[in-house]
Amino acid sequence: MSDIIQDQVTEDEAVTAEEEQPTAPQILLKVSPNRMEAEIEIITTSVRTLPAEFSDVMKTLEDGGVKFGISEDQIRALCKDNVYHHPMVVARGKREEVGADGYIKYHVSTETALKPKEREDGTVDYRDLGLIQNVTKGALLAEIFPEQKGEDGMDVLGNVLPGRFGKKNHPIQGKNTVLSEDGLKLMAGTDGDAKVKKGVVEVVDVFRVNGDVDNSTGDIDFIGDVQINGDVLSGFKITSGGNITIKGTVEGATLKAAGDIVISEGVNGMNQSVIEASGTLKCKYIQNAHLKVKGSIYADTIIYSVVECSGNVELNGKKGTLIGGKTTISGGYLNALAIGTSSHVATQIVMQNEDRAILEEKEGLLGKFKDLDAEELKLNQLINRINALKAKGIQQADFDSNIAAATASIKQLRIGRMRATVRLQEIEQEQLRQSRENNTYIQCKNRIHSGVQISFGPLTMAVNQSFVFSKVSVIDDNIAVSPMR
Repeated sequence: MSDIIQDQVTEDEAVTAEEEQPTAPQILLKVSPNRMEAEIEIITTSVRTLPAEFSDVMKTLEDGGVKFGISEDQIRALCKDNVYHHPMVVARGKREEVGADGYIKYHVSTETALKPKEREDGTVDYRDLGLIQNVTKGALLAEIFPEQKGEDGMDVLGNVLPGRFGKKNHPIQGKNTVLSEDGLKLMAGTDGDAKVKKGVVEVVDVFRVNGDVDNSTGDIDFIGDVQINGDVLSGFKITSGGNITIKGTVEGATLKAAGDIVISEGVNGMNQSVIEASGTLKCKYIQNAHLKVKGSIYADTIIYSVVECSGNVELNGKKGTLIGGKTTISGGYLNALAIGTSSHVATQIVMQNEDRAILEEKEGLLGKFKDLDAEELKLNQLINRINALKAKGIQQADFDSNIAAATASIKQLRIGRMRATVRLQEIEQEQLRQSRENNTYIQCKNRIHSGVQISFGPLTMAVNQSFVFSKVSVIDDNIAVSPMR
């Protein structure tokens, strides 16, 4: 019996001894489903489980494929502190980054609200509302900065996570615009008005106003054609690098076009309208306006206006009349139904050659005559004052020398005037020659009334008795009236 008890004691001591033997811990690895974290959990295997070794943990990670974002400091702390049965993250992946969003740098205004322009002196121009942004073909409208790719990421298993792009730009290319080859610059495809609508840039090559030009639009200054579907009110100005078309009436406004001007109704100039066209002017009627037209003028009536035309003036409407004012035609002809009125309204017509150099020289000579006369008058006044003093018995040493100098100056002035007169006569002869050769003339189907004054170069004729169905031209260096053919 004692032997049996002894054997049992020996067996129990053997088991206890075995349990007291130190054992290596179990190291468990868990990788998150998205592979962005790796956890280590150390499990005890006996009462005397040994601390985990750093190398064993690293071997476990390696065997599990974990190779990125490992925190060795965390693992060493885990091993040192004998943390058992508590999962701890020892490796973290790096998230991919989102790159910068694309953006647009506009080189034209994106504002749609009209507001008066501030002048340099701080005052405000209420007629310049910023309605138009003129651009020329090829002008830079916008720069396009594409979305950028973010930095790549990586999961704990070493798989690359491609960086993501930022938000894309919306399309910005509108009508009459051109993208550069690299797609990074937007340029104007034509001259016109640059508009930005919902981020899209377009260039309008014809500027239209579906109403009147008034305080709601302000003045218009456009690089291309302008179309007005209403009237142009008094005091406003339209400047066009192309043609101007107006469906209504122009009332005391200013128009300036590099091309043609077409006005469906007429011009009530109010003695303040200036109409300038490098092309032709077409209009029903023109009253109390100043016209400067390099091409021809086509109208029904022109009344009490100042006309400067380098082409022809055709008055072929129902009335076809020219009344009052001064009409100067350079190198063209005048064709009308009636000129002047039965009440003898003063109407001046000047037919001249279109050689600008000759005209400018003539104007310069006429101005020189005025200057010479004014200077001679001053010198004569000086001589008269000195003589008056001498008559009173007042004598100064320089009186005689001053009179001599003034007399000599007057002589030189008269020589200069004589030379200018000769040159003026030569110019007038040249004007006569050109009037004959250019076949400039005035043709009137009905009546040219008395009160009309007609000039061809240096020649002038006052109409004292009206005549009908006539042609007025230069024949044999004289103004002649002949029947129309």
